[in-house]
Amino acid sequence: MATYCTVFDFRPQECPSLTKLTNDTDIITADLARELMVSTWARSPGSVVRVWCLQGLELRGPPEVTCYDSGLWSGTPYCEGKPGELEVMFALNK
Repeated sequence: MATYCTVFDFRPQECPSLTKLTNDTDIITADLARELMVSTWARSPGSVVRVWCLQGLELRGPPEVTCYDSGLWSGTPYCEGKPGELEVMFALNK
């Protein structure tokens, strides 16, 4: 008779990205206007990230989240609202 063992991996997990923007994003186009702006790209457990939205949008959820060892963020912030007519591309300050 075979014996089976289930192995659980309890090592800390990296959290998913909070935004589609990357540290290489130079221009925010209309399709990216509702993405969160982040204070850091860190996603390792214990990382604390402050978030905000472009002017004209409202932040829903906490303005700061922490990455847990489970690989989950402490909250799920997002930007909501109509950014208006975005005929002009926004240049991101690096």
